[in-house]
Amino acid sequence: MLQRKICMCNASRGAFIEGTGMDQSFESVGKFGQELIDTGLKSVASVAQNAQAIALEAAEYSKRVFETNTVAAEKLVSAKSFDKVVDLQAEFANEAYKEFVSEMTKFSELYAELAKSAYLPFESLIARAR
Repeated sequence: MLQRKICMCNASRGAFIEGTGMDQSFESVGKFGQELIDTGLKSVASVAQNAQAIALEAAEYSKRVFETNTVAAEKLVSAKSFDKVVDLQAEFANEAYKEFVSEMTKFSELYAELAKSAYLPFESLIARAR
């Protein structure tokens, strides 16, 4: 004959009166849930901080590009010959391309850092789950 212990919940305290180990299971699940929430909040804060850094870099890049384009347009308007315009345009295109590649490299590093920082708080939980 199987004997079973019946766990009775004390409604006023929300705790188990007589336990079969289930109260400890519930505590561990609750603790894990709290750790998961804390980890999620850390991850969100880190993502927000990195997203702000990306937005700041994008704004600075936009400002630099606008200023560079304005200077290039002024040079093109003041050019005296068609050959000079072609040379200025080629020079501008070359510099703009180099700046673009450099900036996209920065952005890729920023996005990689964002991904790492979003994942980092969950590493300990994943390691414990294995």
